[in-house]
Amino acid sequence: MFARSKDTFYESNYLANTAILEDALDHNVKRFIYVSIKGADTLPQYQIPYTHKLFEDDLVNSGIDCTIIRPVGFFPGSMTL
Repeated sequence: MFARSKDTFYESNYLANTAILEDALDHNVKRFIYVSIKGADTLPQYQIPYTHKLFEDDLVNSGIDCTIIRPVGFFPGSMTL
């Protein structure tokens, strides 16, 4: 997840969310709530947090009233049943 790679997370995360934001702006949505990822603001060297931060910046600069949530991720490999 935090490996340095050139995969398509930019397309599947950033560009997809940008399209949603553009649609929200076109339709005069009053508020946008975005679920980002913990580390988006502190781990720009990794692809996933980096693309979340790019979108966060676009969202804040869009002028739409917004809330950004940065939850911690939980993964099945680290959980015990």
